[in-house]
Amino acid sequence: MKPLSRAFARLVLLFFALGIFFLAVNELIPYRTLGDRYRVMDTAYWIKNTLRITGIVLLVNGGIQWVRNLRCPYCGRGYAMPWWRKGEKHFCDRCGREIVFDDPEDPTEKRKGE
Repeated sequence: MKPLSRAFARLVLLFFALGIFFLAVNELIPYRTLGDRYRVMDTAYWIKNTLRITGIVLLVNGGIQWVRNLRCPYCGRGYAMPWWRKGEKHFCDRCGREIVFDDPEDPTEKRKGE
């Protein structure tokens, strides 16, 4: 059994967070304005479309990375929730076994146990 990569879990969370952020910023740019601000609004439309496309691509890429790299190492059918920090225990919803990440040993934890 090979433990799951914590780096991939963090990457998936980063993709999801950035995708949601870009889509939220996209909604802050207005569609129309009044007056003679054609050049400014033309640039704003370009930025709006770029933010929308980037947000969608990041969300889709995060989903693909989650499905490909964060499966249960035992049964291969369940998906592991991507968690940033270590120390929490998570279990596969299909087989019920604990999903383990490849967290490096923390030298401060050894001192606490001594």
